[in-house]
Amino acid sequence: VSHQARLLRHNPELFIAGESDAYGMIFAIDSGVPMIETGHETSENMGLRAFADRMKSSLPDVPVHFYKNPRPWITC
Repeated sequence: VSHQARLLRHNPELFIAGESDAYGMIFAIDSGVPMIETGHETSENMGLRAFADRMKSSLPDVPVHFYKNPRPWITC
């Protein structure tokens, strides 16, 4: 059973994916659950920012910079 199929047990209103494939998109369409594809890079920004903030507070003498992953493509 796929991960998405297991999630259906919780009656989701929406899937948010960080890196999907055609099978995941087709599953979402067939199951009637809308899906937002954020892209792998974008979906990691919140976690990377939290990690950078923790590093700054844990190692105050070490310069830590957060670099936001940009979206690698632009839709038309």
